[in-house]
Amino acid sequence: MTTSSQQGQSYEYDVLVIGTGLAGLHYCMQLVELQPKLKIALISKAEASECNSRYAQGGIAAVFSPEDSIESHIKDTLRAGDGLCYEPAAERIIRQGPEAIKQLQHYSIQFDKLPNGQFALAKEGGHSHRRIFNCGDQTGLNSTNALLKVTRLYEQIHFFEHHIAVNLITHYYPHRTENQGEVLGAYILDCQQNRIHTFLARCIVLATGGAGKTFRYTSNPMVATGDGVAMAYRAGARVGNMEFYQFHPTLLHHPSVNNFLISEAVRGEGALLKNADTGERFMRRYAPEQLELATRDVVSRAIFNEIEQSQSSFVYLDITHQSKSFLKNVSHRYTIHCCRLAWK
Repeated sequence: MTTSSQQGQSYEYDVLVIGTGLAGLHYCMQLVELQPKLKIALISKAEASECNSRYAQGGIAAVFSPEDSIESHIKDTLRAGDGLCYEPAAERIIRQGPEAIKQLQHYSIQFDKLPNGQFALAKEGGHSHRRIFNCGDQTGLNSTNALLKVTRLYEQIHFFEHHIAVNLITHYYPHRTENQGEVLGAYILDCQQNRIHTFLARCIVLATGGAGKTFRYTSNPMVATGDGVAMAYRAGARVGNMEFYQFHPTLLHHPSVNNFLISEAVRGEGALLKNADTGERFMRRYAPEQLELATRDVVSRAIFNEIEQSQSSFVYLDITHQSKSFLKNVSHRYTIHCCRLAWK
């Protein structure tokens, strides 16, 4: 149902989903399969394809190999969290990992395979086993494109692109302590018409991702500005751990590019971190056992310390010991991009 006014239009849906990353798209697909008669509004602040998920170059961690185990994955995760993980949540997510991979395959997401047909699992920082499912070096892009293609086939899912969620519509009961209120919908800015529309729904889902673009130097896209967390907080939700921002340790250092991420998979396949002044493989001093595959907080601090104590504003990620054919197979996108920059 739609009504119009000078300020904007009013829409009514069964479910309002804000965010078109993997979480938002996958939720819509699960919802349609369970209750196909529901009308769903899907909100994206830019094109539906522009989300943090599409920029993920590495893969998705899930236990699959016979040598691996759920318990080992949980142990690795808790260790990587440095004692700060909420264990029940971590365990629940990890146990759902293998089934999530099966669901993604159902949407024709083609994970890398070996010549024998087995999955070509990669190993990344903090993991004790190979358990990373990849789609080349563009896992996020391939996954979101596949889900987006399927999602657009359903008439009951209505896309609203270039629409920014401004605030949640709430209703409070000042004299009822057992009910702190409810969320009825959201005010959405239509960027093309410059009008604010009212979206009402029985269920509102925030799948808006993080706020990495708060920082100047980041691998996050422009859309990652934390809108969902801010709206939820203003509506009365409790938020926690907002001081924790994960920085990817390795971005390309170049005068004209400051946000090109070099996936952890490159280190997983043998790339070495070296001091730009001395050529020393410095991770031997910071993480003697895991080396370049230490957790991201350890690697990030190590790189920062090396830069602070040297005459250079960068460190080297050295994979010159690998062949050109190997580089093209493992990191085709990086190879092309770096060659283009070198040519310029």
